[in-house]
Amino acid sequence: MALTTEGHQFYQHAWQILDSEEDALREARVQVHELQGTVHLTASCTVLGDFLPGLLARAPITRTGRGGA
Repeated sequence: MALTTEGHQFYQHAWQILDSEEDALREARVQVHELQGTVHLTASCTVLGDFLPGLLARAPITRTGRGGA
């Protein structure tokens, strides 16, 4: 199977996104001792149900405030 030109471009963009996510997470882990403050999130039902729970489970954060643990 061979990708079309458009498929190859999409593939390259997808890898750039994944690499950017890894870089952001790696940098956040290095700077975790410097982080403080409150983050307020607004998200669609799809993000809240499908994406956010897994993301928050992996995040080294303390959840407080309304609805927090």
